Amino acid sequence: MPEPPRSQFQYALLRVVPHIERGEFVNAGVVVFCRPLRFLKGRIRLDPARLRALAPAVDPEPIAAQLDLMARIADGDERAGRIAKLDPSERFHWLAAPSSTVIQPSPVHTGLCDEPYRILTRLYESLVEPPAVSGMRRSYSLAGLSEEDAEPTWLEQFSRWFSEAGGLREPNAMVVETSAPNARIVLLKGFDERGFTFFTDTSSAKG
Repeated sequence: MPEPPRSQFQYALLRVVPHIERGEFVNAGVVVFCRPLRFLKGRIRLDPARLRALAPAVDPEPIAAQLDLMARIADGDERAGRIAKLDPSERFHWLAAPSSTVIQPSPVHTGLCDEPYRILTRLYESLVEPPAVSGMRRSYSLAGLSEEDAEPTWLEQFSRWFSEAGGLREPNAMVVETSAPNARIVLLKGFDERGFTFFTDTSSAKG
């Protein structure tokens, strides 16, 4: 069965840039335009806490009001003024053009999609909406450690674990701690039946 035809779409991120010279910004919304389907929608929301963390002295209220106006223009709400009455293509180009020193659109990106509203939701959730702290969790239960699964020697067991950790960034990072206690992070440089080898400056606290 042939796949349904996909339509070209364009999108732009709307960023709040409180200080142009610093280059710092907060993603506040995304606008998606699909010409073949005459689809133009935006999902826009300014997170005041994120803006205050970036620029404590900036008042978020007028910025939020401007973003709300842009959202209504994207939706074609005629109460938002004459721009909201324009064709979807003209409205998108207005939204994707710089209209403020604080609210700056990203470059326009293009792609193909089956359903532009689903693309809008995905882009908003991945690029704009901050992740919920309660949902930030990884599962570490890749395997257990039972006596029957253990290797016969500590060296063989560690070799197995070390090879399994090969996909991590710097799997040879290790912590050396004395009874003081005093811990330092060093890099493992080798291991054999005598133990582990690492390098350090003998004149430093680690030494």
